[in-house]
Amino acid sequence: MRKDAKLKTSKLKRPKFPQSSELIENSTDGRKRLRIIIEKRRISITWMCSSVELHAYNAQFFRMNKFIENSQHFSPNRKDTKIKINKA
Repeated sequence: MRKDAKLKTSKLKRPKFPQSSELIENSTDGRKRLRIIIEKRRISITWMCSSVELHAYNAQFFRMNKFIENSQHFSPNRKDTKIKINKA
């Protein structure tokens, strides 16, 4: 992790989930940003990737968000809720 990389979280009373096409945002310098909500905390992740990888990340995190939305007792320590990113 770079020194200038930051993980910002903020508590939300009512989280808004973006549409699947808006899940990953492109920035002007070629970085990708993903905003997800875990346990009522909004997390923004920024990274560099190609457009082919972007499709895979978009689909994977959309499924993860839906799982978290539908889970009443989300725990990051449970085996079936760990976040995995497979490199292509």
